[in-house]
Amino acid sequence: MFDQLPTEIKKYYLNHPKEVQERMLIIRSMALEVFGECTECLSYGIPTFKKEKNIFHYGAFKNHIGWYPGSKGVAFFISQFPHYSSSKGCIQVQHNEELDIAELKTLLNWCKK
Repeated sequence: MFDQLPTEIKKYYLNHPKEVQERMLIIRSMALEVFGECTECLSYGIPTFKKEKNIFHYGAFKNHIGWYPGSKGVAFFISQFPHYSSSKGCIQVQHNEELDIAELKTLLNWCKK
């Protein structure tokens, strides 16, 4: 699946440790499953899915992966799953935390709407 990444996103992934790359690949796979046909690009320096507009961003940092569904998406998600760290526009999944696919899918389905 790594070979199927758009070139600019593949370069982004290669700047991170293998374990983080694997987590990002899981996020990407789930997003493609939920969003169907969409465009992948870098926006704001991080991987982004868009249809007519940006619908979901995600990015890797030293201690976490950030999910960027917009402020309304964060508010929705945190109301469902308050154990995540968040800010106005970001949900943080620490590298030492389990990546919960069901919770991610809930967020991605919200973003799809």
